[in-house]
Amino acid sequence: MKKKIVMMSCLFMTLLVLTGCGSKKLVCTLTEEGSSLKAVTEFKDKKAVTTTVETTEEAASEEEAKQLKETYDAMLGLMTDESVTMEVKVNGKKVTLIATLNIGKMTDEDLQEEFNGDISYDAMKKYYEADGYTCK
Repeated sequence: MKKKIVMMSCLFMTLLVLTGCGSKKLVCTLTEEGSSLKAVTEFKDKKAVTTTVETTEEAASEEEAKQLKETYDAMLGLMTDESVTMEVKVNGKKVTLIATLNIGKMTDEDLQEEFNGDISYDAMKKYYEADGYTCK
């Protein structure tokens, strides 16, 4: 019995070291007509550090998907916010926009405006659920 407890303790400690004690993820999804959204927020020391949102839409044709990508690319070229990086991918008729928000690069004013200054796990979960997301 003692051997099992010691082995389980060693396994648990190994998992903690490998996964990082202070890191945690919140995964939220939202499905609407013709599109799906997935938001993954990573936390360190109980505060959000990055949020990546993937939006996938299905166009009526591959040509329309290419045109949608060109539109997104043009919009991305106008962005100057250093805290946000964006990428657009096309796979057949599916267009995916991937936006990553580096919360550490946001100003205090932006944090206050966007998240009411609270970037804890519980606050971020409430933020997404208020927009209709389902979070795990």
